[in-house]
Amino acid sequence: MHRFHGIGMIQAAWMAAALLVSAPLLAGGDPDLGMSRSLGIEEAWVENSAYLTAGLDDDTSAGNTLGLAGEAEFAFNPSLGGEVDFPGVVMRQPLGAAPSTLAPLALGLRAVALRFGDDASPQAGLLSLEAEGSYWIKPQTAAFPDLGSALTAEGMAGWRWGRVFAQGEYGYNSALGGQGSPGWFANTSLGFRAGLFRPQVEADFAGQAPADDAPAAQCTLVPQLGLDAGDWYWEAGEGFTFTPGEAGSRAQTLLLVERDL
Repeated sequence: MHRFHGIGMIQAAWMAAALLVSAPLLAGGDPDLGMSRSLGIEEAWVENSAYLTAGLDDDTSAGNTLGLAGEAEFAFNPSLGGEVDFPGVVMRQPLGAAPSTLAPLALGLRAVALRFGDDASPQAGLLSLEAEGSYWIKPQTAAFPDLGSALTAEGMAGWRWGRVFAQGEYGYNSALGGQGSPGWFANTSLGFRAGLFRPQVEADFAGQAPADDAPAAQCTLVPQLGLDAGDWYWEAGEGFTFTPGEAGSRAQTLLLVERDL
């Protein structure tokens, strides 16, 4: 079972900041370099924007969940930005009768370490690093064992070839105070610019080490469709989560609204 200590998170944050010395500044154009965010993958670029996300289990029987969350991202300069994940609402079915909670508050610092091209060039791409910490103000671990305070170190990347683009988010979550489950994640998406529309397919992999040290992993496939309406971006998809040893999949409807600021 791997451990990721708090000192490592601090070192990762300083390393990300140091990379700013060599990171080229974006002179103009859109910071997304012609790409669009995927539902389950944080973008590698920095910008001023706000998000609202929602996730609803298609199975509305007792114990399944509905979640609503908000996020704000801001750019200190074209190569350094931050984010705030506001405490979202997580509710179990049946709504109003089963437990509900406010999810952890999270703060993150993101540094763009490499960038080439722009939104008008035939090819473009970027690589960034982020350190994030989350704190659960009022833990309810019995009802929501997957939530908890954590430290996260991750790398994000995006590459675009013409109208085709790929994005990735890879890292490790370190659970704090016995909350949640520590583990790695590797999320990748492939998308296409078709006028105002952004069809994408996303594959998310997550692994963890439970208390009994028996490895567990999940794979989630998310076909999705986005609509780029200038300062607004709308996206909807259906996530199918597969867990080894379990029959079938868990289906969840996912929604995202973004507003550039």
